[in-house]
Amino acid sequence: MAAPVGSQYRTTLYGGTDVTSSLTQDYQFQFNGLLFGKGTSYGVQNPQAIYGRNTRSVETLRPQDTGAFVQPDYPGSRLVTFSMVVTGSASTMQAKIEAFQTAWQSSTTGDQPLLFRLPTSNTWRLFGRPRKTDVDVRMWSKGVVSITAEFYCADPRMYDNTITTPSTATLPSSGGITFPKVLPITFGAAATSAALTATTSGTVPTPWFAKIAGPVSNPAITNGTDTIRFNGAVASGDYIIVDSMNRDVWYNGNTAASWYSHVSPSSVWWSLPASGSTTVTLLDDGRRTGDPTSTGTLAFQFRSAWL
Repeated sequence: MAAPVGSQYRTTLYGGTDVTSSLTQDYQFQFNGLLFGKGTSYGVQNPQAIYGRNTRSVETLRPQDTGAFVQPDYPGSRLVTFSMVVTGSASTMQAKIEAFQTAWQSSTTGDQPLLFRLPTSNTWRLFGRPRKTDVDVRMWSKGVVSITAEFYCADPRMYDNTITTPSTATLPSSGGITFPKVLPITFGAAATSAALTATTSGTVPTPWFAKIAGPVSNPAITNGTDTIRFNGAVASGDYIIVDSMNRDVWYNGNTAASWYSHVSPSSVWWSLPASGSTTVTLLDDGRRTGDPTSTGTLAFQFRSAWL
């Protein structure tokens, strides 16, 4: 069964293969198998908008009055522009240009990661797709070609290249009771939840992915304030992937089996806050009603984000 296109680049919960970093030094970039920047034949002179933000604002002109009504501002999309100088012999230049153009093709498979290193000991990634390229061939005979290339990110956040995976939370199994017992018998409260702690760094809230494995009944996932609830049962051996980035749910990670129709109308989607710890809790109706077969698990992943 197929996962959503490109999902393996944001989380491994769907399965699939992520991109492994080949970066060896600061000011290097990696995309679709191509390494460019410092220490390569593709010298990057000025990566514009690789760091920083663009504000998306909405204003409505005041009718027959001065000024405008201002709505809340949010970060907008990101357009990174690379100015590169490709060096080598005139005889090898064709192969180098073709290698770049092959990597920098228009995307038909969703967003892909652009990896890069700055002098921060961190490897970062942007999610986006190639757009315009312009090749200046006037100095080809001298072994120099200039390339301008654009990379568009609908999601402007810079992410940690490393996925954070807290420990899996497991609903406890039914304990039962052993007889004989001396009266009166005191019963404890039934287990209703399982929790894990998600600790982020970064400067902006970040999306997350969760895998709820059955058997569970009417599960819910909460940060203590906001809750996403589901109406339905997940059988033993099956699971759902909760994708807070796209606000969707997939049964067994299959694009042909969206479980979004099972999301309760009362649900409130939420993100992980920047630089903080969040207790993420799996709730289960089966446990709340004493059903001993509800022993599901919650796996959770995210990448810290910066802007």
